[in-house]
Amino acid sequence: MAGPDRLTATGRRSTVWWTAVRWSAPAMLVFAIYHTVRDVGTEFLGLSGEFWDAGHRSHAWCGATCGLVTLPLELFNIAVCVLLLARRRAGRLALVNLATLVLWLLAWFLP
Repeated sequence: MAGPDRLTATGRRSTVWWTAVRWSAPAMLVFAIYHTVRDVGTEFLGLSGEFWDAGHRSHAWCGATCGLVTLPLELFNIAVCVLLLARRRAGRLALVNLATLVLWLLAWFLP
């Protein structure tokens, strides 16, 4: 009964879990790639413009190092999302990846 789309052989719950991962992983991958490109462009290349500043605001908690603070998390999200989509099954790694959403929201809402 267990197939590549199932977390366990328990049935519906695993299918729902994999569906959540299957839809969230590409969205997180696109976001992480955009954010990495934006951080590299602004921090290292000194670029500025509508593309680079879309949805971004200055934060007091990280100051001038915001691009460098989020870079490890972005690279982690890229690697994990690619791995999850390539192996077509969800596990603890998918849970950790979804938990990083809390870190992203925390970083975004902090002043």
